[in-house]
Amino acid sequence: MSSINESVFGVFGEAIIDLLPTKKGNLKPNPGGSPYNVARALGKQGMPVSYLSPLSQDHLGDVLKNQLLTDGGVVDEDFRVSKPTSLAVVQLDDEGIPSYSLYREGIADREYDAQDILNRIPHSMRLLHTGSLAVIPEDIARVIEIIEALKPRDVLISMDFNFRPNIVQDHPAYVRGLESLVPYCDLLKASDEDLHMMGYTQSFDELAARFLTQMDSGMVVFTRGEKGAFLYNQKHQVEFEGFGVEQVVDTVGAGDSFQAGLLSALHQKYALDKAKMSNASPAGLAQVLHWACACAAINVTRQGCNPPNSEETIAFLDAQDITA
Repeated sequence: MSSINESVFGVFGEAIIDLLPTKKGNLKPNPGGSPYNVARALGKQGMPVSYLSPLSQDHLGDVLKNQLLTDGGVVDEDFRVSKPTSLAVVQLDDEGIPSYSLYREGIADREYDAQDILNRIPHSMRLLHTGSLAVIPEDIARVIEIIEALKPRDVLISMDFNFRPNIVQDHPAYVRGLESLVPYCDLLKASDEDLHMMGYTQSFDELAARFLTQMDSGMVVFTRGEKGAFLYNQKHQVEFEGFGVEQVVDTVGAGDSFQAGLLSALHQKYALDKAKMSNASPAGLAQVLHWACACAAINVTRQGCNPPNSEETIAFLDAQDITA
């Protein structure tokens, strides 16, 4: 396991205990939260990653910490706070699609100011990922303060919209807040469901052009669940229809596994070099998309968020006769 001072990736945002239903009707606690899942998934991919948000001093904070360390991530052992761990009660429909009842007031991962995060960012860090519940309207000023401090250091910014309408009453303010972050992004991801809930009616191509115009040589990725994904940079668009799997157990963490696979592939293939990514060929971008889709496909065959390691991803792609 790398030390925090060697981390190439930094992640901040919610760390939640998901209470998942079992066949017996009980609720089983599982570490979750979109950014936290991305940190875990990056660690399992062998990427040097630090989780930067505070964890609770309670037992569930220990569970979150230990899972992250087990998966190869790094956490600041001293950044523990007295607030309790956030909870999410998860319900799955007949197709395994989750919905969440979230408990987010007075909880640990929101107990920070911008300098707390900035103090924990190592000089080696090349990319900061955030999004989801970290960028709700009440917290967005702190996010912008962090990002603006990192931009002069040439740290890339990755964001997943991961729109959660049930957590914010003022949806227009929520959408405006997310849109205000687009110009800061070097990599922006959203699902087709996110875009629909945010009220967008344009095509993927039209939205990608709109977002890329605001970004500085960035990338935009739109996912479509089992139907695959689109990836755009300033020069090219690539599409992949996704991988079929024999059985979908549930989709918890699939988007986060995709996100981590995307970031891992960009690091492995382009060393997170902005010029190289901007000049990437369609074939190279397709390889990045294949890797990300493979990570998501493997995850949905497992219970909860259980992202693959790099060896599992390579084996999966080999079985599909696709070059990693």
